[in-house]
Amino acid sequence: TNVSVCINATANSLTAGSYSDTVTFSNFVTGVTQSRPVALTVQTAVTTLFLADFESGNQGFTYTADPDATSNLWHTTTRRSASSSHSQYYGLEVAGNYDTGARNAGNLVSPPISLVGAVGPVTLSFKYFLQTEQFSGFDVATVLISTNAGSTWITLGTLPDSASFTTWSSDISVHTGKTVLVEFNFDTVDNFNNGFEGWYIDDVTITGGGSAPPFQITSIIRSNNNILISWTTGIGQTNALQATAGT
Repeated sequence: TNVSVCINATANSLTAGSYSDTVTFSNFVTGVTQSRPVALTVQTAVTTLFLADFESGNQGFTYTADPDATSNLWHTTTRRSASSSHSQYYGLEVAGNYDTGARNAGNLVSPPISLVGAVGPVTLSFKYFLQTEQFSGFDVATVLISTNAGSTWITLGTLPDSASFTTWSSDISVHTGKTVLVEFNFDTVDNFNNGFEGWYIDDVTITGGGSAPPFQITSIIRSNNNILISWTTGIGQTNALQATAGT
């Protein structure tokens, strides 16, 4: 016999984790009781706090100069993309590389992103394509974050080459409650071996935990061996479950 067990709105206050209890079934006719263990897993809902896919312009991103070089090659492109048709590209659009004949470097900087009220874990992720000379210390692609409007920057990681779009992510929960900037910095460091395709960025996303929508049982109707339970959720959905008692 399959039995469905419903829980009430008190479950909204449960934090993510695993819970266990015992359900006791009673036969009111014979007086026989049986107990069965039950398990409940509560998962943290994922909320998108920020998303930029560059299909409608720069979406608040700006191009800022790097103090080590005068050429900033970041721009919107349709040469490659992870989703739909647009991405941000560090390279020369026509030549398809970043060889300007001189050292070049530049920053792609996000708009201010508020993490105030966000629930951890908070994750920054994006998709990227990167082709460089792959010689240590040169043609460096770095991801940074700032919590003071760009006065100082914290390095989140330096990226390895990838010949196809791949997802990179970093846990930035330590910055929950702050407003952040995310920066993508590319620096050739020198003027040699710069005839590679460069760096594409797409689908920059920040996600955080959120509370599951509250729900409320609206009615429980018993008719003979049938029980009909109805409830609504905080997002306006109406649900119903009918159970038939077995023998």
